[in-house]
Amino acid sequence: MVVVGGSLYQDVYYEHAHGRLFIMLRLWRFGRVFHSLWLAEHEANQWEIEGLRERVRDLEAQNRDLIIKTSLKRQHSTREEVKAALEDARIFRLIPSCEYPCVATRDEPAITAKRGRDVGMHGQIIRVTTDPAVEGKCGNVFLKLLDEPGWVFIYDYDDDTYKAIKNKQLLEELEILDEAMQTGCDALVLEDYEDVKETQGESGVREGDIVEVVEISDNWCHVENNYNGSGCWVPSVFLMRLRRIDGLEVVHTDDEMAE
Repeated sequence: MVVVGGSLYQDVYYEHAHGRLFIMLRLWRFGRVFHSLWLAEHEANQWEIEGLRERVRDLEAQNRDLIIKTSLKRQHSTREEVKAALEDARIFRLIPSCEYPCVATRDEPAITAKRGRDVGMHGQIIRVTTDPAVEGKCGNVFLKLLDEPGWVFIYDYDDDTYKAIKNKQLLEELEILDEAMQTGCDALVLEDYEDVKETQGESGVREGDIVEVVEISDNWCHVENNYNGSGCWVPSVFLMRLRRIDGLEVVHTDDEMAE
């Protein structure tokens, strides 16, 4: 059998031709042509897609730079306000290993005093006055709240005797540092921030959150909230570095409420 093939529009001749074979040969030639056209268009689309991806990356970088630039002035004012607000305050938090989700307040510096509302959820700060801590006869140490009436206590206590369990500390004091961020350090969030690039789970941080800095890139920090599992990239100007403080100035009291 001899087959002579020309262009797409030429007939194909063969000896003892059958209609089925003729159709199959024609379809095969059409398929080859359409495949070549599809492949060329696919490659062109891939180049266009890659170009769009590169453009998106450029726009994201420009957007992140714009966020930094527009935030600097505002955050400078915020940082100054935070510093001024903390001149007459001290900040505490629940120790990260604490088994309780928060700590209950008391109307007076005594465990037996009337119970107030719960404060200091994990990952949030508790602001207290700069007055010395008060130690009651129960052995617990109390701190006067700054933003509302009431007191918080440093140690867990025995439910039967109300005596402080000194080896079971609930709160620790923190100090704000006006220093550059470092990986592994804790930081205070100065303002709500949403990371539009995050697509799964929590995608932002809230003002007053305490977060851990896990990665630093240029003027950005990737932070994680170890208490709710959220994490995102945040401009470093939205953060202030924290450091734990050891030791408390304590004043003893003979208040009968503390028994």
